[in-house]
Amino acid sequence: SIMPRLIAKWSPQEEMTIEAKPDSGWLPSIKQLTPGSSPLSYALSDWGGQACSESDYDFQGKAVLIKAGGCTAFQKVSRAVQAGAKAVIIADDAGSSGIEELSCRAPDPCGSAHLQVPAMMISAFDAEKLRAKVGLGEVTVEVSSFIQGKDLVGIDHHLRLREVGSIAYGKSLESLAQEVWRFIGLEAMYFSYEKELEKELGAYKELGDHNRHPAEGLSVVVLDGDKQDGSAENPFFGGGSGLHAQVDLPPASQMAVFNRMKVFLKLECTDGRDASCGPWDYTVKLMLCEGDKCALEIGRWVTALGRPGKWITEADIALPQLKSGGMQKFHIFQPNWWSSQRYRTTVKLLFAADKTRQMPVSTTPLFVGGLFDATYNYKQPEMTLDIPLDASRIEIHAFITGHGWGKDQANCAEFCETQHRFIIRPTVKVAEAEYALVEGGIYEHGLTGTEDPLGCAASVGRGVTPNQYSEDWVKGRAGWCPGGSVTPVILDISPHVTRGARVIISYRGLYNGSDYEPKPCQGVKCVADSLGFGAQIKMTSYLMIFHGGKAETIASAYSRDIMILAAVLLLFIPLISCSTALFCKTLVSSKPDIELASLLKSQEDDRNRGFNASTHLETILETGPANAEHPEMPEQESERSKLELQWEISRMQEELKGLKNYIQRLEGTHAKNRGIMEQGKSFLHEAVAAVRPRR
Repeated sequence: SIMPRLIAKWSPQEEMTIEAKPDSGWLPSIKQLTPGSSPLSYALSDWGGQACSESDYDFQGKAVLIKAGGCTAFQKVSRAVQAGAKAVIIADDAGSSGIEELSCRAPDPCGSAHLQVPAMMISAFDAEKLRAKVGLGEVTVEVSSFIQGKDLVGIDHHLRLREVGSIAYGKSLESLAQEVWRFIGLEAMYFSYEKELEKELGAYKELGDHNRHPAEGLSVVVLDGDKQDGSAENPFFGGGSGLHAQVDLPPASQMAVFNRMKVFLKLECTDGRDASCGPWDYTVKLMLCEGDKCALEIGRWVTALGRPGKWITEADIALPQLKSGGMQKFHIFQPNWWSSQRYRTTVKLLFAADKTRQMPVSTTPLFVGGLFDATYNYKQPEMTLDIPLDASRIEIHAFITGHGWGKDQANCAEFCETQHRFIIRPTVKVAEAEYALVEGGIYEHGLTGTEDPLGCAASVGRGVTPNQYSEDWVKGRAGWCPGGSVTPVILDISPHVTRGARVIISYRGLYNGSDYEPKPCQGVKCVADSLGFGAQIKMTSYLMIFHGGKAETIASAYSRDIMILAAVLLLFIPLISCSTALFCKTLVSSKPDIELASLLKSQEDDRNRGFNASTHLETILETGPANAEHPEMPEQESERSKLELQWEISRMQEELKGLKNYIQRLEGTHAKNRGIMEQGKSFLHEAVAAVRPRR
């Protein structure tokens, strides 16, 4: 890396060496402008402002000091050149956390403008020192450069020579050795990651491999980067419409064994060298299509800054739709449609049968993101969904990343932490009307780590491409890293969902626990109104339903749960008091030979009484308390509010529904579970014997 060296002199004996950062590559390097060994030397003048408007200043043959903010670095340098300046020094804002490279983005012409001056950024503290000296007399600045490090190569586990990328060095030349080894270590860590990734890929056999057992892992190629040469017939992957591909999967009878899915993506530089990889960190999405509509996002990644990348990502979201097998269509694209970045792209679908995992059977779209502002949450209406009676697990799967820079004071949403809250409320029916229970579950996922200066560097072992061609790659971001895979957010909401009923799901995106209200940006990180990007949350979310247990049938699981529940209650009932007398009397019975089936029948009778009571309460709601009479109904019951009565009915009906589901499943498998019941009786005998001395 070629870094600027800036020395200010105001007398033969007084000088100051100033730390500076160069431009990001859109201007000629200082080394190109100083082909000899002598530095460039200029008298220093102070513009006195941000240089964001036209002026008649004359800085002919001088270096000029300009304040940051208000407009882009390109605009500042352009106006300084028009005023005759030979070098540009931009002073960082006093509230900034540190100086950075001077970047340039479209629509500024950047490198194509062919500006032939050096430009650099210094700290606000150093700038104030220079202004003070300029006010007292003439100050001369010498601009030169020095090389931090040299070209490096590594040897990977295949004994191949590999590029090591760009080493992000520290503030001084003295720290060079330490920094070099630190970042070379990241490359070695990445080689180890690649080795493990290749090992995981090796566990899957290609479609058409006749030696593959039906239950073994299956790898299906969607795109083959080795066949891409940039021609019309075999194009590289890039911006615009991206690439579409059709894949013929095995028939449904063979796909039925798979309950787990991942996606392998490899983005290679077109000629194998880092220099042929795109310089920007753009989002990449893989979509599963249904007909002409490609709406199901099954994978998200972000391109590395000037380097390749490869990843394996969880993709269970797509499995329910792919279980039918046959011809399936996929679309990979960059939402930045104007992108000119091109890659040799390989995509593989990886299917596996995991005995410890349940079977995903449906995927339902939920919420999507958008511009993150004061109206964000008003655009997220709650959703009501039916939950199947035989659902064994219910999860929310989501891709959530924050983007945007230079517009808002909080610099949302790429470098600010946001929270994403899903609220789950079950529903019940009362007199043919449906109500949402007030109590439910709150599940929150935070995009944390945005203030970690090495957050993405710490993720190299998880697949983030190291040593990218921008020092910013190391910084933590909101749910993503340049050169990384976006890990799906998975929330198990099963505890707050009633099977066989409806559930209401709502969502809110928050900043510091509240709705986000952007404030105008102030400081060096701000850009002109025509540039920059407002805060945005890129999110797709889905509800996934799973069937089946991990290593047992649903019926045997229910039998086991009832047996354990009865035994545990027998152990602890002496320590508690019961509010539901009939139910507790049944369980407190000390007869060790009680049959589980009899216990369940007794519970059903109790719930039947509860059902009769709920019917009576419905009558109260329909006809009014004065028109209903019941000898067992406490007098104060009729004085309850309508809301309390509805809750009582809801609670009883839900308990009754749950118990009937248990009983229905047990009756269907009674013969098979006789052995389990006998074990349960023995367990109860021992439990009662253990409790009896304490009673």
